[in-house]
Amino acid sequence: MFLVLAASSCNVSLLDLQNFEFRQTALHLAIITNQPAIVRLLINCGASPDIRDRNGNTALQLACSRGLVRCMIEMTREFSLEEHTQLEQYCQSAGLPTFQLPAFRLPNLNAIDYEGNICTAVSVIIFIETVNFYE
Repeated sequence: MFLVLAASSCNVSLLDLQNFEFRQTALHLAIITNQPAIVRLLINCGASPDIRDRNGNTALQLACSRGLVRCMIEMTREFSLEEHTQLEQYCQSAGLPTFQLPAFRLPNLNAIDYEGNICTAVSVIIFIETVNFYE
């Protein structure tokens, strides 16, 4: 959490750096390792949800192909006011400069990978799981 906040307080593009071989960002890696809380933090701190890995997959497509519903949901929810307040308090206690969260960016639900595949069920799954999550 500290590193994500430090990177985003300095320069949002640091969150979008890709590794050399697989062209994965921190968001791709958070999906691959099934870390929904980190996915949420990265998305809300300005990580781009539409960067593709070497196979043409966005982070959302990776979450879909692996059935990581919780990660899918966290990619589509903005921070609440309470979460934003907690984030500001964390920044103050960790000695990080308080920063304005960038505008929330919803991932492209219609992105097609390099093989022509699309995650067509994403919006339905997210809707169903979001309804179940809030009940």
